[in-house]
Amino acid sequence: MTTETALSAQPCQPYVHPYGHEHSLQLDLMQDLSVTLEAIGVHWRRVETAWTYPRHSHAQFELKMVTQGTLGMELAGETFRLQAGDMILVPPYQIHRAWAEGDAPAAFFCVHIGIDEPFMLRTMCRLRRPFFPAASETAQAVRPQMELLERCARAPDNSLALRMRRVSAMFDLLAVLADATATLIDERSEAELKAERFADQLATAMEARVAAGQEIGIGALCQQFGVSTSHGNLLFRTVYGMAPRDYASRVRERRARMLLLDEDLSIERVAQQLGFDEPAHFSRQFKRWSGMSPRDFRTRHVRA
Repeated sequence: MTTETALSAQPCQPYVHPYGHEHSLQLDLMQDLSVTLEAIGVHWRRVETAWTYPRHSHAQFELKMVTQGTLGMELAGETFRLQAGDMILVPPYQIHRAWAEGDAPAAFFCVHIGIDEPFMLRTMCRLRRPFFPAASETAQAVRPQMELLERCARAPDNSLALRMRRVSAMFDLLAVLADATATLIDERSEAELKAERFADQLATAMEARVAAGQEIGIGALCQQFGVSTSHGNLLFRTVYGMAPRDYASRVRERRARMLLLDEDLSIERVAQQLGFDEPAHFSRQFKRWSGMSPRDFRTRHVRA
């Protein structure tokens, strides 16, 4: 076995700083980052006064900005009327619907944001109110990033450079949104802090099981952490804005997409790595997640 072969056969180790410790006076090390970001269904739309969109929910945040006319939205039992410049942030799995109002057409720009960064997830889910009027500091701070994304979305070019600009714009949008909404988050009590610790433990455990292709077993995990399944579901939903099974499904979908991007893996092998007994079962589930078969997803995103 050659040295090169022997090295390549070694298991991949976490990144460490092997050199430079001796005689170092100070080391300021940034926290490691591993964030998956999805921008799904980003679009600008102009609609007639008769336009409606039925009640639905999705696994991503939805940030909508009205650019013309008036749009009605129903969210969490409350009705909002958005005019030009107004924005609304819909949390994951919140049922909502929309319709055009008034005598003139309406237009809006919409971004569906999927992100697996736990702090961002639970912070955005704790907003006291999801509606940001045009004159509010939040809407004014976020608007330039939304307008930049709108220009990117409507650009005919689909080069790698433009794709990277879109990614950069999405992260900039999240950073501005986080800064702008920081004052709109309720202070956390000791009970809320305990709930966050439990929810983070459960989320981490579910992610580890998905990565290992194992059954999730939410009830068993709750018991492992010393709470009942029903109470664990309640705590997790309070922190993350969704049930544990929805979070697990989201993690599983994200890993499925990542594995499908590797053409060296057959679809049958992807199904096995995700813990599906039958490839057909995986294909049906993936189509429920994405609206397309695993093969169509691979064709669109790898072989295009």
